[in-house]
Amino acid sequence: MPRTAADETPPADLVELGRIVGTYGIRGWIKVQPHGRADESALGSSSEAWIRPARGPIPGPGQGAAREPLTADASAWRRVELLDARPHSNALLLRIDACDNREQAALLKGFAIAVSRSRFPESEPGEYYWVDLIDCEVIGQQGVVLGRVLAVDDFGAPHPVLRVVGPDGETHLIPFVAPIIGEVDLAAKRIAADWAADY
Repeated sequence: MPRTAADETPPADLVELGRIVGTYGIRGWIKVQPHGRADESALGSSSEAWIRPARGPIPGPGQGAAREPLTADASAWRRVELLDARPHSNALLLRIDACDNREQAALLKGFAIAVSRSRFPESEPGEYYWVDLIDCEVIGQQGVVLGRVLAVDDFGAPHPVLRVVGPDGETHLIPFVAPIIGEVDLAAKRIAADWAADY
């Protein structure tokens, strides 16, 4: 079935999930360095993705949630069908349409790869996609506003860390783990934390 103009217009809710870092084998598989865990990436269950030449350095682990609209330059994105996916060590191997050999796959090295947030699998109760935590207001002890979540980092610890920037520009690194984190209200974009401004 031929693609229409609507098929080539990227959705407004794109989330960059990784960068293409190389090839795998001779049949056109690409190797993606995901911004989170490979076995939990929405790339593993989505039937389509969007790719474009990457801008800036590869974000560190856990920093896959975009802090600026990814669709600012919509013409740079290209839709691809995801035909197969599987985790491989800390990477993700993908087979995409119209990429049938190593040479074609090599041309995509350095590209960013994104998926519409609407295509993410539904999360379990008490579990959250990191991208949904971005820009949430964090309320600390005594109701003090600590700031807004700029990023979610994974430093290899058992739990991720919220990078929260306050109104004064000060940064707080708050472990995203109970009992430090209380109620998470995504609808209100608000997170309660047992954390003081001077920690």
